[in-house]
Amino acid sequence: MCDMERRKLTKYEAETAERLKSIWLKVKKRRGLTQEDVRLAMGFATQGAVSKYLNGVIPLNTDAKIKFARFLNCKVTDFDPEFVEIGSLTNAQLQWLDALDKLPESVREKLADLAQQLASSSTK
Repeated sequence: MCDMERRKLTKYEAETAERLKSIWLKVKKRRGLTQEDVRLAMGFATQGAVSKYLNGVIPLNTDAKIKFARFLNCKVTDFDPEFVEIGSLTNAQLQWLDALDKLPESVREKLADLAQQLASSSTK
């Protein structure tokens, strides 16, 4: 089995991971935790997945952000200031998110790129 090449995190995704790791290091020290504790509490398959999120190897998806925030007893916006709380979304927005979540990762990435292009062209 060959390793798939991962896409490079955006600057914002990397900064989000750095902020999360900073919170993690404080909580880890205060509560005497390990990444294995996080893995077990959050239901990840491996401790390596926890490490990859904390070190910015893989981008944090919404589910992971919420799980980390709950485990670390903080708000998602403490490490992802642009995060939109689900409760503030309309039903139509929630339906879009649900539909997007069911798409393959490659399609979601293409749609995210397109949305970014549209957003940047509308500000010119």
